[in-house]
Amino acid sequence: METEIICRKNGMILINYETPDGFKRQQVMECTCKGRIKLYEKVKDDYKMIDYIKVEDAGCEYG
Repeated sequence: METEIICRKNGMILINYETPDGFKRQQVMECTCKGRIKLYEKVKDDYKMIDYIKVEDAGCEYG
């Protein structure tokens, strides 16, 4: 599998997380991401691409 996901820092927003019991967790940065995923199958001594997935509006977190 080959994955390439790109998150742009200028689109990130700061999010506060809180658990159901009221404990506040650290803040994290979130944004939507784009990219691609390629799936391969091993054939003898080489790899053959069997699927290509275009990724749009995936969630990314940092922090």
